[in-house]
Amino acid sequence: MTTSHPDPAYRPQDHEEEFDWSSWYLTYEEDMGQSPEQLECILILLSAIQQWLIETERGHLYAGADVFFGWRPDHELVQISPDVFVFEPPAGFMDQGSIQVWKPGHNPPLVAVEIVSKDWKKDYIDLDRKYDQLGAQELIVFDPHAARGTPPLPGLSAPERGMRQPLQVWVRDAQGSLVRTRATGQRPVYSEALGAWWVITTTRHGPRLRVARDEQGRDLIATAEEARRSAEEAREFAEEAREAAEEALAQEERARRAAERAHEEALAEIARLRAALGEEGGT
Repeated sequence: MTTSHPDPAYRPQDHEEEFDWSSWYLTYEEDMGQSPEQLECILILLSAIQQWLIETERGHLYAGADVFFGWRPDHELVQISPDVFVFEPPAGFMDQGSIQVWKPGHNPPLVAVEIVSKDWKKDYIDLDRKYDQLGAQELIVFDPHAARGTPPLPGLSAPERGMRQPLQVWVRDAQGSLVRTRATGQRPVYSEALGAWWVITTTRHGPRLRVARDEQGRDLIATAEEARRSAEEAREFAEEAREAAEEALAQEERARRAAERAHEEALAEIARLRAALGEEGGT
């Protein structure tokens, strides 16, 4: 039974009579859960992209995770489930179990992101071919383990270690093929689909893929939780500033009243001294 092909330029649609499509079948039972690291990567990235779509007023787009996309009506189990994706959903999307791109209104992802997990080979072997056939406009593969760099990846041969890269990016070329434009390093990459930059950041839990407004990655697009915390900090700062301003006004008022009292006391003392002087002069 054929499960892959040694020629990297091989495309199953060109040799359908030779290809065993069942090797690409994916069911809900086979769609395994995420590791804690993978889940955190997904949640952070998904929330930031959702915030970015709101900020850029692209309400017609939907950012989600782990939805099945199929592209062959003759093999409905030939499907893939992106860790994170952005697409234009069909009407009634929330009531549908999967997206089948041969149906009217069922669109492929504008962006699909895969976060490499312990079962890393599934995110390297044939992945670009699947997304190419699906019709995805942009494919991002982020490998936290490779981005970490050390310790060395265990149990891999030298060719396998060479396969694993921190960040890989595929986009559609002028001929409509999904081609890899970036395969090594950790430098930021611009996303035409999002209008933002893919950047790898360092956190206390390890490398994380984020989206940023700038190439340097200084202006990260906040997650909903980060935006909430930032708003809360801004409110606290504003409250502290208000209280400080009120205290300054109160101090100013106390100082004014103290000055008035001192002035009145000075006038009273002058009047007393004048009266005393007058009494002495009369004597």
